[in-house]
Amino acid sequence: MVFAGNGLTYADLKAMDIAEYREAVEARLLWQEEWRPKKGK
Repeated sequence: MVFAGNGLTYADLKAMDIAEYREAVEARLLWQEEWRPKKGK
């Protein structure tokens, strides 16, 4: 849900506490910087 598709909805964000939100943000950053397959390799 965090990495693909339409992403998080407003309802998803509203239901999260700050710890869940921070975890989702950190996971997105890890995906963008480390886990996503690099294009052109």
